[in-house]
Amino acid sequence: MEEFAAQLDAAQLADLCCGTGWGVQDENNPVIGASSESVPGAAGETTHALESYGVSSIVLADGPGGVRITQQFEATDLESGEKRQVYHYCTAWPVGTLLAQSFDPEILEQVGCGMAADMQAMRIDLLLGPGMNIQRDPMCGRNFEYFSEDPLISGKMASAMVRGLQSLPGGGGCIKHYAANNQETNRNAVDSVIGQRALREIYLEPYKIAIQESQPLSIMSSYNLINGVPTADSYDLCTDLARGEWGFEGLIMTDWNGGSSTPWKSMHAGNDLIMPGGKGRAMNILQAVKTVMPEFDERGQVIMVQEVPFAPVFAARWNSFTVDPEGPDTVMAPLGEGHTAEMKDGEILVDGEKVYMQANDMKTFFNDPASFVPKICPANEEVAFILDDGRAIGYKGHLDKKPRLCLGDVQRCAVHNLRIILKCMGL
Repeated sequence: MEEFAAQLDAAQLADLCCGTGWGVQDENNPVIGASSESVPGAAGETTHALESYGVSSIVLADGPGGVRITQQFEATDLESGEKRQVYHYCTAWPVGTLLAQSFDPEILEQVGCGMAADMQAMRIDLLLGPGMNIQRDPMCGRNFEYFSEDPLISGKMASAMVRGLQSLPGGGGCIKHYAANNQETNRNAVDSVIGQRALREIYLEPYKIAIQESQPLSIMSSYNLINGVPTADSYDLCTDLARGEWGFEGLIMTDWNGGSSTPWKSMHAGNDLIMPGGKGRAMNILQAVKTVMPEFDERGQVIMVQEVPFAPVFAARWNSFTVDPEGPDTVMAPLGEGHTAEMKDGEILVDGEKVYMQANDMKTFFNDPASFVPKICPANEEVAFILDDGRAIGYKGHLDKKPRLCLGDVQRCAVHNLRIILKCMGL
C-alpha cells in the first residue's frame, strides 16, 4: 500500500484525502445500473479520481438511527434508457438512548446487523454512526442519538453496534463525534475546556472501549475545539491516542465542513479524510505541500470554481498567490488569441469588460440572495498592470514558496484511506 501511495503525485494524494464535495454528480438525474456512481441522498463519497487504478469511491450515509438516503427518485435505467421511479426502503431503528436503556449489548449488535443488511442492499459502505457523545447537557440537540451520560455504557453499546454493522463484508461503522461535542450552543466552533482526568475518564473512555472491543472502520472527529485545538487538527487525539494508545487501524474523517479545522493541519494530525471535501479543500492540502501557481482563463480572469451545487458561490483560484499592492512578487496572466487588455479609469478591461479578483462568500449569499453578486473587486491599477501591449495582465502580491506540510503526512493519511476503501471493496 505504501509503495502505491508513493507513486501518486501530490495532487492525487490530496484528492484521495478529500471527499467529492457538496452534492454528487448527476444528483438531479441519478443513473441506476452497473455503472452507478452514487447513492442519491447519501451524505458523501470518496474521490473518483483513482478509478483508473482500480480504486473505487466508497459511499457514506448518515445514521445512526438507520440508513438515511433518498426514499424516492426518478432515474434512468442504463439498460433500457427509460426513466422510472426508484424506491429505497430502509428500517428506522429506535434511537440510541432507548437502545442503551436495554443494557443489553446483544440487542445493540442485532440492530447493527439489521443496519448492515440495509447498507448492503443500498450499496452503502460506511454508516456514519453510532453517535456516542456523553449526554452532559440536557439541551444538546442530538442527545437522542447518543447512548448515555455514562462512559462505560456508551462504550459497550457502541462496541456492540459496530460489531453488528461490520458483520457483513464490505461495510462498517463510524463512531462519532470524537470528542467532547456535548452542547448545542455554538456546537460548530465551541472550545471545550476540559482537564486531562475528566477528558480521559469521561469523554474519551467510550471511544477507547469501542476501538479496543470492535475496531470500527472509521472515526469522525467533531466540530469543536478541545482546550483551544480543533479536534481534527489535534495530533494528540488522532494519532497519539487513537492509533498510538488504543491501536485504531481505520481512517479518521472530519465532520461535514470540519468546524474550525484546517485541511492541511488535519493531514499532519492524522485526520485522514476531509469531508465532504471538494476541490477547495484538496487545494488547501496541495498548497501546503508545494507552491501552486494561480490559474487564469483566456481573458486573464482568475478562474472561479463553484463551491457548492446549490448556490452561485465561487472560490478564486489564486492558490499560493495573494494579491497585494505592496507585495514583492508578480504573476502574469497571458491572454488568449483575440483578447486585448486596456486600462480605463483606473480599472483593467479585457474586450471592454471588467476582470474580477475575488468571489463573494456564502454568508453574503444567504443574507441577501436576491441582490447577491458572485464576483467582486475588479482588477485595478493598484494591484494589476498591462503587459505585452495588452496581451497579458500582471498582478502584484505575495507568492508563498514555503511548504508547511510534509508530503509524507499526506501519504500516511492516503494509505489509511486506501486500506479502508479496499476493505469496503472486498479486497
